[in-house]
Amino acid sequence: MSAGSYGSPAILLRSGVGPADQLIALGIGVVADLPVGRRLLDHPYFHTAHALAPGHLEMTPAVGAILWAASGEAAPGELDLNITATHLIPPSYSPTGGVIALSASVVLPESTGTVKLASRDPGVAPLIDCNFLATGRDARRMLEGVKLARDFARSPDLASLIADELTPGDAVADDSALAAFIAGNLATYYHPSSTAHGRAGRPAGRRGRGRRRQGDQRTAGRRCLDHPRHPVHGPQPHRHDAGRTRLPARLPGLRRL
Repeated sequence: MSAGSYGSPAILLRSGVGPADQLIALGIGVVADLPVGRRLLDHPYFHTAHALAPGHLEMTPAVGAILWAASGEAAPGELDLNITATHLIPPSYSPTGGVIALSASVVLPESTGTVKLASRDPGVAPLIDCNFLATGRDARRMLEGVKLARDFARSPDLASLIADELTPGDAVADDSALAAFIAGNLATYYHPSSTAHGRAGRPAGRRGRGRRRQGDQRTAGRRCLDHPRHPVHGPQPHRHDAGRTRLPARLPGLRRL
């Protein structure tokens, strides 16, 4: 099975593999009572957007720079903040006709979300709750990352290229106002994972070769080959890839070819 971090848990849940209380509430027979959909991990993403100054509207490439940094609350050896300089926001968003975004992310988040079924009907999309910044540490680190991104934009090297800050905007000045603005305007980095796990942090499906499903014989023989089965391991039970998830998602499938 390889339907993505939202599609794979939805298939498992509709097949009777998941939290028994949720399945029973929807009239789905329980094949295996496993915490499918209960450990959604993703990277929260916030865009500080800036109008480019006239004469600098054609800056390329679309992704110009990526910074990895340690927050003030990072564990030793961790780079838990990511700031990406991009031109992915439409130019029409800017009064000058050009935009650069310095986008911040907490790439080793503690917060976990959920994927649940809204209906037994496979044509109905699942309910996705990323639950970003649910811990104080995540919220503080995101605030630190956004402030760092804003400082970059105001630095001498970039200030001459930028006409104005579009979001959050200069009116959002103190930490409390900025934290509230961030919480109300978060995006996703589109790196969801870990939604098809079974007991004790193990995947709810077989992954790669020779990894058996944690459950009983009624679920034997099923494999989940993409990122929903990303392993949860080590002393930090909700550890997530700090980078993009494409490669670790593809490798198990390539090993099956």
